[in-house]
Amino acid sequence: MTEIPPITTGGFPHQEGTQGIQMSLAVVEAPRLVHALPGRMRAHLPAWTGRGQRTIESRLRQVPGVRSVQANPLTSNVLIGFDPAVTDAQTIFTVVRTLEPDPAHDGADEPPLPPARQERHGNISRARVAVRGLERDPRVARLVVERLERWPGVHATANPLTGRVLVEWAPDTVALDDLLADVAGLELPEVPGEERPADPLDPGPLVQSATRAIGAALGLGLLALRRGLGFAGPPVSGAGPAEVAG
Repeated sequence: MTEIPPITTGGFPHQEGTQGIQMSLAVVEAPRLVHALPGRMRAHLPAWTGRGQRTIESRLRQVPGVRSVQANPLTSNVLIGFDPAVTDAQTIFTVVRTLEPDPAHDGADEPPLPPARQERHGNISRARVAVRGLERDPRVARLVVERLERWPGVHATANPLTGRVLVEWAPDTVALDDLLADVAGLELPEVPGEERPADPLDPGPLVQSATRAIGAALGLGLLALRRGLGFAGPPVSGAGPAEVAG
């Protein structure tokens, strides 16, 4: 009687095939270097879901020598500009391989980029950026200028009266979005009734700042006048409301 070999649905051959598929997927999902030139490289992140774009860009900007980072959620590519005298593509790609494929932050908690208007004059790019809180706290102006001028070749001037920062740089050294991302992290929280202008040339902040400055000047002038006339204490007597109330 001929012995019929048992029919198996699993076993080692099936497991070997599954492991091979899993290994293939792992290789496909690993980041790869698309191309690299002196000072410029492009990497592909096949496992990236498109969330946490700003998180990925911020992580790569911390690499010494990196000048600009642009991550594209649609193509899963990351374009990186760098100073070849400081670093190289392989060093940066080593950091790229450590990135989380799906960062914890999906972008909902990331502050929006401030509005900016960019123009180009010859070999110089120029942008006017509306910075929330610039007219409320002079420290914001100092911090924004210091942060922006850490980029090579970037010059920034803050105007607290208008709430805007004028930024100038060489176009090939840094991307505007990289500069705006730095500014976004330094803005003050919104206050009730404050509206962020959609255009940095919107005169709204200037009018608000001028109104506050005029009000403060009138208040100081009134106090100086009262002191000059020999009056002491606040302009309105504290007993007035009580007497009126009976």
